[in-house]
Amino acid sequence: MSISVVASLACRRDAAIVLGAELRKLVLASLKEDGCINCQIYQSQEEPSHFYLQEEWTDAAKLKAHRQSQHYKYFNHISPALLYQPAVVKVQKRLN
Repeated sequence: MSISVVASLACRRDAAIVLGAELRKLVLASLKEDGCINCQIYQSQEEPSHFYLQEEWTDAAKLKAHRQSQHYKYFNHISPALLYQPAVVKVQKRLN
């Protein structure tokens, strides 16, 4: 069964445009990776400084490889300067 990752990111109000652009870059690069089934970003309508990233990977090994990619490492390097608080990341196994 596939692996799903859901991340909740809350950025500083003045960083929403930059974070949105960086998330778009991350998603575009991730979608090209072997094992990436889907990758989407969402921005809260009520709180524009809140973003949600939803990924689906074929298996845990592909997700592990993704976390070693240059675009993932780059995003993790720059995101602390943009975020209000650390991202909340949940990894789940698909059951059906």
